[in-house]
Amino acid sequence: MHSGYPRFYIHQTIQKLCRKLEEQYGRANERAFVFPSNRIAKRCREFVVKFGGENASARIVQVAPSDTCRLSVVLVPGSLFPVAKKYWQHTGEGISSRLAEFSLAKLFPEDLSTSGAADEETAPHAAGAAEFLEERFGRNLGLDHAQDAKNAICKRIASKASTEGNHVDAEDVYLYPTGMTSIFSAHRALRGARGEQLKSIAYGLPYVDSLQIMTKFGAGVHFYGNASKSDLDEIERLLESGEKVLMLFCEFPSNPLIKAPDLARIKKLAFKYDFAVVVDETVGNFSNVDVLPYADIVVSSLTKVFSGDSNVMGGSLVVNKRGSYYRQIKEALTDQYEDTMWSEDAIYLERNSRDFEDRSKRINKNAEAVAELFHSNPHVAKVHYPLYNESKPFYDACKRPDGGYGGLLSVIFKEPEQAIKFYDAVESAKGPSLGTNFTLTSPYTILAHYEELDFVEQFGVDRHLIRISVGLENLDELLNRFKLGLAAIEA
Repeated sequence: MHSGYPRFYIHQTIQKLCRKLEEQYGRANERAFVFPSNRIAKRCREFVVKFGGENASARIVQVAPSDTCRLSVVLVPGSLFPVAKKYWQHTGEGISSRLAEFSLAKLFPEDLSTSGAADEETAPHAAGAAEFLEERFGRNLGLDHAQDAKNAICKRIASKASTEGNHVDAEDVYLYPTGMTSIFSAHRALRGARGEQLKSIAYGLPYVDSLQIMTKFGAGVHFYGNASKSDLDEIERLLESGEKVLMLFCEFPSNPLIKAPDLARIKKLAFKYDFAVVVDETVGNFSNVDVLPYADIVVSSLTKVFSGDSNVMGGSLVVNKRGSYYRQIKEALTDQYEDTMWSEDAIYLERNSRDFEDRSKRINKNAEAVAELFHSNPHVAKVHYPLYNESKPFYDACKRPDGGYGGLLSVIFKEPEQAIKFYDAVESAKGPSLGTNFTLTSPYTILAHYEELDFVEQFGVDRHLIRISVGLENLDELLNRFKLGLAAIEA
């Protein structure tokens, strides 16, 4: 693989900017990472020193592509590149490819041939213009509209997250450049609000970097990977023994097993034993589920269904006004929060998300039909989807009256060779991510957990699992594609 998900594979435009900065500011064999603020760069430097071994070091150089844009460059010895890249991956706090493109044009105008960027997109930068071309909607938008776009996104999220009994103000919605940054920031905010000495609880096998955040930052984590009733019993025994914890983190539903946790019981435990609850509802998404009544913080990747177009990344954090730690969390965020979402990214995200509820409903309908196709196939051992999971009652308890079961499902075939034949034959886009407007099929476990296949299998994540993110295609055409993929198993 030469490219991939941006936190795992640094975008080629960002790589080019880093090479230019290394040439200009680097010492012998130093490598560069670019961040949108000095505070973030300092956190990266602390991470490198902590995990880089004896005598590990990093230094920071600040550059200014424009009067309103300031970047901080972390320079590390080449041997520490993998360590710094882990910070980039775990936290999602690096710059976006659009910000890299802008910075290249401003800092190095003599060389505008940025990797993967069209000439017509870079030309306005060369002329020093303050706006970007966005032809999809037939008009140009200047960067001075970015704050309006961000305000609109916050209001859109607040409106959908609100219910009759739990109103959300736009001021309680925080935007981030990636979904992972929103998770990292929720963890940071609770450490600031409740203390650095408390461990967290990870309930269920979360996305790989979510677990790494709780493991490597702060006091550590109690990990309960099965998200079962017995796991909750174990957690209750731990708490009853006197163990104090910072927070419980879970996904609703989980990725890739699409299991819904018992949020009602978790909330009761949180109230009794005094800990916060953070729920990542990316897979369910707030057009389908309402998890806020059970959580102190709800985080989401806006990269997914909210955007849909696969051309921008973003994340959100919503603080529950009725939560036990509302005041403390708000105070921590007042101290910690930085708006680091690049202006052009916000403009794209606002435009993409205008019809997200309608798209979500169409995806729900398609996904239910696709899940039924696999559920009825004799070669399929199991379909992970809320309709067929034992945790369906927990999902239904949070499902909105007009919501559905989401667009993500995972398929386990009876034999590994069947999974291979199906994957090779099925005619859909293939790769990481989910929530795209087009259907996306991936060998999820191999992509996300390649170095820990045995570890994740003990929590029910089969190494040959095929994950399908269902899109907006015509349903008959979509079903025919999957039928042809299934037919290949017989060949």
